[in-house]
Amino acid sequence: MTSFLTTERSSLKGLGGNLMSLSASPIIGGPQLERDQKHFPFSRSTADMKEVERTHKDLVVPSNRTDDPFREIQSTPDVLSWKTKINELEVQIDYLKDVVQRLSDELARYQVKYPPIAAEHSESIIIAPWFFDSQHMNPLLVSYDHRIMELSNEIKLYKEKIESLNAEVKSVSTENEELQQNLKNLIEKQISKNNEQNSVIPFNIPSEEWDELQQRVELLDRENKLLLEEQRELQNEIDRLRNENRRSFSESNPFVPGDSDRVKLMLESAKKKIASLQKEKEDLKRDTRRVKQLEHEMADLERALSASNQRCKLLDDELEKHKCIIDDLQHERKRLYQTEKTINIKDIEMNEIRERYSISLREIDDLKEEKSKVLLELGQMEQRIVAHQQSEFEALQKVKETMELLETTKLERDSVKTAAKNKEQEIERLEEKMKKLTQDYTDRYKRMSSHFQEKHNESLQALEDQLKQVQFENGHLKSDLDRLKREKKTCEDELAKVIKAAETEQLNSPFVINDLNHQITQLTNERDESERQYERLRNSQKRTQQQWEQEREQLNAKYNEMQKRFISMESEAEEQRQINLRLNEHISRLEQQCQNVKFEKEEIERSLRDTLRSHQELSSNDTRDMKKKLQIALDEYNKSQNTIQQLTLKHQKEHLYWKEEFSKMKEKKEKELYDMTSIVEQLTRRNQEMEGKIKLLLKKEEELLNHKKDLHIRADKLTIYLERMKRERDMLAKQIGAAEISFGYE
Repeated sequence: MTSFLTTERSSLKGLGGNLMSLSASPIIGGPQLERDQKHFPFSRSTADMKEVERTHKDLVVPSNRTDDPFREIQSTPDVLSWKTKINELEVQIDYLKDVVQRLSDELARYQVKYPPIAAEHSESIIIAPWFFDSQHMNPLLVSYDHRIMELSNEIKLYKEKIESLNAEVKSVSTENEELQQNLKNLIEKQISKNNEQNSVIPFNIPSEEWDELQQRVELLDRENKLLLEEQRELQNEIDRLRNENRRSFSESNPFVPGDSDRVKLMLESAKKKIASLQKEKEDLKRDTRRVKQLEHEMADLERALSASNQRCKLLDDELEKHKCIIDDLQHERKRLYQTEKTINIKDIEMNEIRERYSISLREIDDLKEEKSKVLLELGQMEQRIVAHQQSEFEALQKVKETMELLETTKLERDSVKTAAKNKEQEIERLEEKMKKLTQDYTDRYKRMSSHFQEKHNESLQALEDQLKQVQFENGHLKSDLDRLKREKKTCEDELAKVIKAAETEQLNSPFVINDLNHQITQLTNERDESERQYERLRNSQKRTQQQWEQEREQLNAKYNEMQKRFISMESEAEEQRQINLRLNEHISRLEQQCQNVKFEKEEIERSLRDTLRSHQELSSNDTRDMKKKLQIALDEYNKSQNTIQQLTLKHQKEHLYWKEEFSKMKEKKEKELYDMTSIVEQLTRRNQEMEGKIKLLLKKEEELLNHKKDLHIRADKLTIYLERMKRERDMLAKQIGAAEISFGYE
């Protein structure tokens, strides 16, 4: 018995300390409430709190608390929960920014393909809370990374192809330069041979004319670098030289009588020379025809080269686009690493919370074991009470014959016993209800386990509050049991004293009857108060059940919304897969086009090599026709310069064209920026909606705080009730002592 009483006293002291800590906590008011009012204008004002304090002034009991009950306490569980919530919201904001920047590319593609559909869909979007959870977005991000890797591999292949093309172009350019140098060397050799042949002339030519011819040859060599004249000018020069030769010959060699044979010979030689010049002229015409054919071939080649250059430019543009995409993807990868870090931090926090939850479950098991021990001790006490009742009944049978007043006391004692039994039954009912409540709380906790990831801090706090309430009610019940046991003991002591007094025949019956009546009235009052408390507890349980049902309905609605959004996300993922397949097909087509370009280039190179070989054979066989080939080379050189000029003009035109396209791209980018700003505005609106939801949650929290304040008031009332009972117990003890003194005096 003594150990049981000591344990119960320690439990009562612990409950009193908990009540004091709850009453001293800064949740009800004080600076914490002022901060809440600054940040949340919908919170309750301090005036309402002052009115409540005024109404409950009579219920306040002096305690060891300080004068300022709303003193600020650092690192309270509520403050820590708010900090964790703020950190979670910051992480969600960072994640949303990352998602917006990632999905901007996808939105741009959809807007380019389906601009009206994208606009209508963006207006009708309603974001669910699960959309902000990184765990649900992980599959999309993984698919996005796979797509990026495929594009990067394709870009590498294109780079390798372009490098091979550049190497081939360089090799072709070097071959062209070597051929040009060979042609120049051949031309110089032919010029030197012609000069040597011209040095041996069958007839005498004056030195002045010979110097003029040499100067003209030098001019022709210089014009080989600066574009020579055309075929007609050369023919005119040849005719002029022919006339000058005739004049110089007639002036230097006048006709002498008797030299007619020599003159005839000279005329014949001149005719032969004219015939050779005519043959050379015909050869020049043939060479001009060949040159024209070569020009046509070169024009075809230039067209093919221009087409290949255009294709190369297109490939360069595509490469630049792919590079931009790669840069964006690298930024997105960095953001992914940041999100992974935040997810790891969240996992650590969740593990800590699970550990706390396991500790709380262990504490609940310990409480259950303590309850079972208390119930066993109650059964033992009931057995002792039954034995004691039997002994009392035997003693009363012996006293019946001597005193008639003892019958009244017996009746009163029976009524007290019935009241005690009723109270014990009520206590058993309360214990059964407590068991039911604990079962209900466990069931509700299992239902809320699915929702634990989103609101784990709030659920843990609610469970802790409920556990405190259960402990508090258990303490009250234990205190009531102790009080009833003590009252029972006092009644038994009084009955023993009455029996002893009856045996000694020194009992003053009216005085005892009055005392018993007074005790009966007190017990009835206590029973009424316990019934009121029981009704209050039942009402509070009903309210909590209603709140739990409302929250369950809300959770079901949210679960349906999450299912709908998940279906929509799966459809979007399938669309993205189809887009990726189309891109792969487009890339395969581009590769085929590149291969076709390569084959065309190889064929063109083969044809050029064949033509060059044919020209080399002709040049090796026909050394006499080098003059004609010189003219052909000069014509080709002129044409090449013309082509260069044409290419420069084309380059200028292309430069202007690209400038126009750049301006168009700027306009497109501005439009995309405008679309992005509209999307950002929509996201800000959604953030405002989320802020409204947060405000609703804060209102719910305020209601919970009010409920907690009511519990504090109830705790104060119960402390007052306990002190009243202590005073009444002291008064009863004093009255019993006075009665004993009066009996002894008599």
